[in-house]
Parts: sequence; structure tokens; C-alpha cells
Amino acid sequence: MPLPDNRVRFPTTKINFTADVGTTSQDHDAYPPPQGQARFDHMRMFLIGLLSQQSSFSEPTEKRDGTPWFDLNTLTLRIWSNGEWQLYSTAIPLAIDGPDVITLQEWYQSVAGTLASLAPELFFAGVCTADGISDIAIPTSLQNQIYPDSRVFIHVNGQSIDPREVQFIGSPVPTALRLSTVELESNDSFVVSIRRIPATSFFTSNVVIP
Repeated sequence: MPLPDNRVRFPTTKINFTADVGTTSQDHDAYPPPQGQARFDHMRMFLIGLLSQQSSFSEPTEKRDGTPWFDLNTLTLRIWSNGEWQLYSTAIPLAIDGPDVITLQEWYQSVAGTLASLAPELFFAGVCTADGISDIAIPTSLQNQIYPDSRVFIHVNGQSIDPREVQFIGSPVPTALRLSTVELESNDSFVVSIRRIPATSFFTSNVVIP
């Protein structure tokens, strides 16, 4: 079986499409027929297909590896590869190291978790005016920026509180922070930082040394 070679070329000898190009058992394998003439309407349709990336709601019936298709159902560009219509990102290389190729799709899959956790750090500070306080109200303007993987870092009078010992209070939108092991006293100052940290990056067990 010949290696695929779909380049546009004009050799002096007649092209043997079976031996030099390869066939697909599709209609274009026999078009135009030997000694035949291409129809005007077929050639116009061919040009329109090239110009529009075969844009349609139904998938193209004529394709080879590398054929693009603009899917009007999703307004996305796809490419025929390995026997199926794949997202074009699977054929866009970002790095090539010998036989190893990293595609845009592979890169996105590797960083999707990190990208999903990206969010601005939230910050506020204040002073306690009573004794025995364990809940700290979250400013209203920050409440809708808290996510399931948000973690709280609090300093009370300059001393850090273990983030594993701070909980969000309120549902579905957190409205306060609860300190599990510490109570604030009158005139205590606190500084709060809230950051998104995925569970895979937030180690909850104690690390024992040495």
C-alpha cells in the first residue's frame, strides 16, 4: 500500500493514483473518469468546499487525513485524522522533540486543572472588639468570589493560623470564616488572605520530621 501523498503536483508522466497516491473508496477516487472531463458544477462545488473548509451541518462524505471541516453545529473547526473528525487542536503542535510532539490539545489537558483554579487573591483585615469571637465576617463584595477549592490564610496579631483549622460558614455563598481552635479577644488584629488551591496541591496530613 502506498504511503499517503496528497501533495498538489504536476509530474510529466501520468499519475497512478492507486500506486502513487492511495485510494479511499470514496467518490473522488474515480472523478473525473479516465479520459473524462470534470463537470463545471462539480468544479465550482469543489472550489466552494475549499474556500469554506467544507462548512456544513452534516459531516463531509469526501475526506482524507488532513481534511478540514467547519462544523456549523458548533461553529468549530475539525480535522479528519485516524478515521474520525477530531478537534483541530489535536493537530496543532506546540513543541516537537524528535518523535515526540506536544499538541495544543495535550497541553490544554495538562494545565486545565491549574487554569480552572486561577483567581485573584482575596484580602481583608480588621480588629476584634469583643472577647471569645470565633467567626469573622467576609466582606459582601468578596463573597461571590469564593470557590470550593478556596483556602483561608489568617494571621492574628502577626501569628499564622493553620488553614486546615479554618472553615467557611454559609451556603450556598460563604458569609463568614470560623476558627476551629482559636478565639479572638478584644483588640486582636487579623489579616485574611483567601486563595484557590486545588485539592491535589493542598496536603492535609501532618508532616512529621525528622
